[in-house]
Amino acid sequence: ALGYGDQDVDSTVGRIGWQARFDGGSVKPYVQVTYDHEFEDGQQASAWLQSMPEVGMYKVPGLEFDKNYATAVLGARLNLWGLNSNVGMSTTTLQKRARDVSLFASFSGSF
Repeated sequence: ALGYGDQDVDSTVGRIGWQARFDGGSVKPYVQVTYDHEFEDGQQASAWLQSMPEVGMYKVPGLEFDKNYATAVLGARLNLWGLNSNVGMSTTTLQKRARDVSLFASFSGSF
């Protein structure tokens, strides 16, 4: 089995983009498109073989993520059951080796 040392990952993303919001009465849809750039470099991961700890730690290159990609968000703000709500989806594109889509919903209210 492998043992792993402390792993510390930093990420600094800068983005520039465009957002449009529409006031549709009780439903306020919006769309956002951004060009994103990751400023941090990939990290190395360290591990050791637990059955032979005297061999020591070794390092392997960390995952290489794309530094530049685009993000699109489509959502709507609305009042749902007396709560301020935000629902929608987010996706990234223009990456060589990764694709993702996220659905989100948040609800807030005062008491």
